[in-house]
Amino acid sequence: MADPTDSDDVPRVDPRFEIPNRFDPGDDPVVRQLRQEKSRLQKVYAKMLAQDFPELARAYAAAVALIDESEERYRAEIQRVAAEFFERAPIDRALFPAPASILNAFRFFEDEIVAGSLERPDLPSSRKPDIHMTRPTKLPTHGRYDYSAITQRKDYDWPGGRRLAVYIGLNLEHFAFGEGLGAKLAPSFGEPDVLNYAWRDYGNRVGVWRMLEIFDALELPTGVLVNSAIYDYCPQVVDAFRARGDEIIGHGRSNSERQAAFDEAGERALIAEATAVLTEAEGRAPAGWLGPWISESAVTPDLLQEAGYRYVLDWCGDDQPVWLKTRGGRILSVPYPQEVNDIPAIPLHRLSPADFTGLIIDTFEEMLAQSKAQPLVMGIALHPYLVGQPYRLRHLRRALDHIAARRDDIWLTTPGAIAAHVIDNDLAV
Repeated sequence: MADPTDSDDVPRVDPRFEIPNRFDPGDDPVVRQLRQEKSRLQKVYAKMLAQDFPELARAYAAAVALIDESEERYRAEIQRVAAEFFERAPIDRALFPAPASILNAFRFFEDEIVAGSLERPDLPSSRKPDIHMTRPTKLPTHGRYDYSAITQRKDYDWPGGRRLAVYIGLNLEHFAFGEGLGAKLAPSFGEPDVLNYAWRDYGNRVGVWRMLEIFDALELPTGVLVNSAIYDYCPQVVDAFRARGDEIIGHGRSNSERQAAFDEAGERALIAEATAVLTEAEGRAPAGWLGPWISESAVTPDLLQEAGYRYVLDWCGDDQPVWLKTRGGRILSVPYPQEVNDIPAIPLHRLSPADFTGLIIDTFEEMLAQSKAQPLVMGIALHPYLVGQPYRLRHLRRALDHIAARRDDIWLTTPGAIAAHVIDNDLAV
């Protein structure tokens, strides 16, 4: 793979994102090497800016700022720390916070890639953080649940003696024009990004109505994950699903934002605003929530439980509903798929429509067989701007028809019905 810094026509970095070079390398070869490494990284990030990836540049600039804040301690330890950095030996984080911060910046960037709002950059592997730090004797944990092997839990059935519960999670999303996050069909060359905005809007104007025809023809219930902004922009869409008796589930205000970016007060207000819109329109509060971009802060389950939610769909770590501990009690986690999900499968993994259909069918058949031993939940996560495109819809129709043909062997349902059955009968671990 070519090193992006080899080209002579690398554009200059935007001054807002300049990487400070405050340390005079003098005759110290280690310090000089560190400065050279920073210069090379600066060129890579310049290329990212030229390809419209300002988020990465900002994240790196923030990480470098931490070096500046630690300048005095860093100067005292620079030779030892720089030598350890290039040897990838354990680093004293109190003396040199930058490596962990850079790693967090890359994790943020990777989150954006998975969300589909950025393209994966062609960074050389030698420039990616791979820093080996001393490990704590006990790893940090979320504290939300204890380990439980699925093969060692009590057995139960879904209604009608069924063993596999299958639901469709249809995401109805609206995006800000000219700013914010959003999945991309093609690289953006600045805002307003008309191409990608209009591509996403196709889902609300066309794709969702074509999908609705399939759901009606196959008599498939749907769990509809709704941005509250949809009620202002295209309330007719929600009206159509309400008329079918489908479940309306909270999905934030807009997928132009990630709720983890807010402080606790801001996130609480976001949840309250979205909940109020859905409650007023539907005549009752939503029971479930899926965060935009599956984005949680450290207190999201606590805030949702305190806001009256019975279940959350953010956690994909199980095939059965499980309880999450919160500071005010508990909230049920209903499995929501990240594999049987068109967002990772199509923009990120580049699956063809036939491959995505095969993924759905193979998952269904395998889980149907597995469910003889344990009751399981299979979700199918869909977005109208992706699978509502005609050539993908043709293949999706085949997958849903395959599942509908086995309706006598499964429980075709919604996430809320799954949560209610588990909570009312005290079935979850």
